[in-house]
Amino acid sequence: KTAYEIPKRDWSSDVCSSDLVGINVSTNTRLEVYGTGYYSKTLQTTGQRLGYYSTNVNYTATENDHFILASSDDGDITITLPQPEQGQTYIIKKSNNGGTVTVAAQSGYYIDGASPYELDAQFKYVQVVADNTGNWWIIGAN
Repeated sequence: KTAYEIPKRDWSSDVCSSDLVGINVSTNTRLEVYGTGYYSKTLQTTGQRLGYYSTNVNYTATENDHFILASSDDGDITITLPQPEQGQTYIIKKSNNGGTVTVAAQSGYYIDGASPYELDAQFKYVQVVADNTGNWWIIGAN
């Protein structure tokens, strides 16, 4: 469920399926988008804040993370992706020169048909997205 703050307006004339858009009618300023269906109007935002986590130890990504900054100065570390949910994306970036940051899928899942993926130089990153078959795909890297 994702919520966006929006300017006050009358939403009664908008076309949407009932299971997609919910309006907080007490203030009429909060649009909640969830479930399946459609919303036929353009939603414009002035920005968005995505989940950020920084670590220098082994870490398992959560549903609240989006960008993970990993430092392996104190030794090699592993960032483990959670069980894939379609559309979930993560960006993992290595912030230092020392050690290796390994990005691994949980047992039984893969990253581009294999696992793990190694970030072995400063500023290397990988961006992954989950598909509907339970696997991770690399959609960006350097």
